[in-house]
Amino acid sequence: MKKDNLRNTFGALLLGCLLGNVATTAHAQRVVFPQQKQAGVAALKAEAQKFVLSNSLLEASYSVVDGKLHFDGCSAMDLLPSNDLFSVRLADCTEFASSDMKLVSVE
Repeated sequence: MKKDNLRNTFGALLLGCLLGNVATTAHAQRVVFPQQKQAGVAALKAEAQKFVLSNSLLEASYSVVDGKLHFDGCSAMDLLPSNDLFSVRLADCTEFASSDMKLVSVE
């Protein structure tokens, strides 16, 4: 498989896992935090090229810019916008940043 095809395929699979089904609100399992206010159930909101993952404690925003997923920030955690959400290093030490991958679809 060519390097570009690997990037596109991996990016699409990873994004599918991250965003789940955007036609409805996605939910994650419950996590108990060692503090009084709990995060509660995670939810996904999707509108055109914008996505928001949120719970009772924080909200993280994402958008599609030039066919790539862009992190728009999370003020609750003081996280600034970024083009790179993650990187993947393969066994042969080849490394791909999320900005190297093309978003194929959100399903």
